[in-house]
Amino acid sequence: MGKYSLPAEIRAMRPQHTMVKAISGGYYVYEYACEKRPDGKWRNRMGRCVGKIDLARELVPNAGSLRDEEVSALDFGEWAVALANSKKTLAMLR
Repeated sequence: MGKYSLPAEIRAMRPQHTMVKAISGGYYVYEYACEKRPDGKWRNRMGRCVGKIDLARELVPNAGSLRDEEVSALDFGEWAVALANSKKTLAMLR
């Protein structure tokens, strides 16, 4: 078995596409992605902190990530395409 800087129970609670850092006795979850640079090499990009891992409650998201999301123009566009493509099915069901 390999050496890890985080305990197995913390690694098991880590959501996909995130990185966990041990800071001052706590475990903080950050956005994480690999992206290809223009020169063809890959680089790791760490984003903002999205929450903390608590052993009793698992992932505790930041207060800012719990706010209500507004509908964007992209969301409306996807809805409009889905509605347009399902008109025949809706007519058959009626």
